[in-house]
Amino acid sequence: MNRCSLVLICAVIVVSVVGSAPGITLPVFSLDDNPAVPVTSPPGWIPGFGAEDPFGLGLVPPPGFAPSPTLGAIPAMDADILTPIGAAPWPMVNVGMSPLWNGRIGYVNAVADDANVKPRKAKTVLLGFSVDRVTVGQAGTAVDWQANLNQQPGDIFRTTSSFLHPINFVGLGCPVPGYAGLLPSAGIGGGNMLFFDESQLLLTAGNGVGMQVGPNVMCPPVDIFTHDNVDAVNWQTLDKSGDFVTDKWQYFSVAPDERVVSGFGPADIYVTPPGVPSGRIIYVCRRQSDGPVRLCVGVRGRHRRSGRLGRARCGGWHGYCRPHD
Repeated sequence: MNRCSLVLICAVIVVSVVGSAPGITLPVFSLDDNPAVPVTSPPGWIPGFGAEDPFGLGLVPPPGFAPSPTLGAIPAMDADILTPIGAAPWPMVNVGMSPLWNGRIGYVNAVADDANVKPRKAKTVLLGFSVDRVTVGQAGTAVDWQANLNQQPGDIFRTTSSFLHPINFVGLGCPVPGYAGLLPSAGIGGGNMLFFDESQLLLTAGNGVGMQVGPNVMCPPVDIFTHDNVDAVNWQTLDKSGDFVTDKWQYFSVAPDERVVSGFGPADIYVTPPGVPSGRIIYVCRRQSDGPVRLCVGVRGRHRRSGRLGRARCGGWHGYCRPHD
């Protein structure tokens, strides 16, 4: 499969799943660790400080605001996929991808399953996304509301703006046209709404691990090791059997620091087949470049208080990449 067609397919799947999200119960997700000062993951080989400054460029004062404190209580690493359904007052592991759970991956950027979404159901779709600890929203939006309460990094949001269905881009060739710029400016009308509050995901907004509060509560300011930060998101569970192994075709990309843990690089898309522990067999869809994978329409972005637009990251991507492709 060539790179261009893979980008198109992933875009269709992301927004189609999010567009049908009212039928979803609770998502599964991963939490951001800090490669330079990790709570559970191995230290990274680049001077990065978590989601807010992944390459150590001085975007936030070192050592940054990561890691997510709940990782240490589970315990889990940046790569482990978590579920908010369990007996503990914090998430439990859904799919164990890290060495802590017999896996081999340390840092995951994005994850998805092979949900079979039919072709175009509507002309427009809605997008789901998450943000980091220094993101603020435009006035009157849910991101702005939650940022003013110091709750935004553990939340999952949904646009109320509508977006052209990506299936309209199929066959147009590379470079693929899509969405660019600030998220509200890319859609048509509306802003965003709170989709899942961090309390629904059993995460903390600075009140201590296992301590959840509702979305209208003022929380402590973001500081080092205080607030959980949602990273990768998938809209349905990956493991229903309880063995911490995916029941679906599971696709994911990794962060640059992953080379320290497993030797895998950020330019490829990896696939774990159903029923196979992530530490045993991983297929790869290799790209021709050496840059990080950027396959998403749902944006995990950062908008600093100065008004400067920061680096965009994926909150989830979907793509088809069978071993024979």
